[in-house]
Formats: sequence, structure tokens, C-alpha cells
Amino acid sequence: MGQSTTPGPLPPLDPPDARSAALAYIARGWAPLPIPTRAKGPVSPKWQALRITADQVDLYFPPGHPSNIGLLLGEPSGRLVDVDLDCGEATILAPAILPPTGMIHGRESRPKSHYWYICSAPPSSVARYTDACGGTIIELRSTGGQTVVPPSVHPSGEQVVWDAAGAPAQVEIEHLDRRVRLVAATVLLLRVGPTADQPGWPRFVDAVRDDLRAAGHTAEEIQLVISALAEVRS
Repeated sequence: MGQSTTPGPLPPLDPPDARSAALAYIARGWAPLPIPTRAKGPVSPKWQALRITADQVDLYFPPGHPSNIGLLLGEPSGRLVDVDLDCGEATILAPAILPPTGMIHGRESRPKSHYWYICSAPPSSVARYTDACGGTIIELRSTGGQTVVPPSVHPSGEQVVWDAAGAPAQVEIEHLDRRVRLVAATVLLLRVGPTADQPGWPRFVDAVRDDLRAAGHTAEEIQLVISALAEVRS
């Protein structure tokens, strides 16, 4: 499947409230759910089974009542998946490594930290990639999960906003998962490698190339990693 965009009305760039956002998301075939203000998770024990229709929006998002809003991921929202960039290095590297998409959101201290895609066969769980200390680098989030979206307010008090409010690109899940894992690997390399002007840089690049080739990555992917490392470490 080549990269393309989904048809239909786009979500508004700056939805004024959760109620109007819910109507816009439903019009796209996505499944919104209410989240308490300044929270990241739903309170209903059966939230994964919730399917709000347009005529039920006022029941779940009463006019005049502030609320956060989430989107159910994967199959409930037309195979919509979220790549969640959980560290600063991942947000720097993602534009060079992840497939381009027209739908990205974040907040002031972590802009462009969620990349959205449509996948033909989304996974039925969350794939989480961590560092040696257990810190999350990046997640591929799908069926069974949810993500808080604009115009919500993060627990920190920051507004959740669209950095790009176009349509999510359509990608094969195998391709997307490879690129997600490549971001995670590149973050780890970034943390241990020399800068591009240090004497050890050529040996480091050769070792990276050999390791990635042995792991089955393509020449294109290897070059993406080396170019991204060089740009960040120069």
C-alpha cells in the first residue's frame, strides 16, 4: 500500500472544545471518548467498548462542561494508529526516519510528539521500545489503547494542539513498525556515539552500518540512520 491520505473532512486545526472536536472526529470515522480535564486516561471501566455516535455527543460531552478527549486506536477508529515519541531525541529523529504523514500533534514542551497513520492491519496491542534503564523511547499504539488529542489539556497544564492537521498517511504496518524500531535504535546510538567531528566518527559509522546490515535493514534505512546521526551530532 503506498502512502496516501484518507478521504473526508479534516479535523479542525484548533477545535474550540471537546464537544465540537468529538463531532469532527466522528465525521472522520474515528471513535472519541471523554477524558477528565487535565487527565490522560478515561474513568469508565468499559471505555474500550465505547462507540459514541453524533447524536450521543451531548451526553458524553455536555455543552459548557470542560473535558479532555481521547481517540480509541486501531480498529475502532478505522485502523488509526499513533506513534508516540516519548523522549526528546525521538522527536528530533522522527522527521528523518518515520514515514511522512499529514497528521501530527503535541504540546509546548513536546511538540510534534505524536505521528498518526492508517494501517491496513493494525496490531492488537501497544509496542513499547525502551532504553537500558526502562525509560520509554517510542511506542506504536493501536487497538486496545487510546490517545488524548486536541483540544485537551495535558496534566502539566499545557494545551494539546495539532502541529499538522491534515490526513494521516496510509502505510503498511510492517513498514511502520520497522521505522519505529529504527527510531528507537538510532536514539540509543545517538546517546553513545561520538560527534561527527571527533576522530572516532568514521569507525562508529562503519560499526553502525555493519550492525544494521546484520540486523536485516535495507541500504536506504541504513543511510537514513547515518544521515540522521550525522545531522544531530554535527
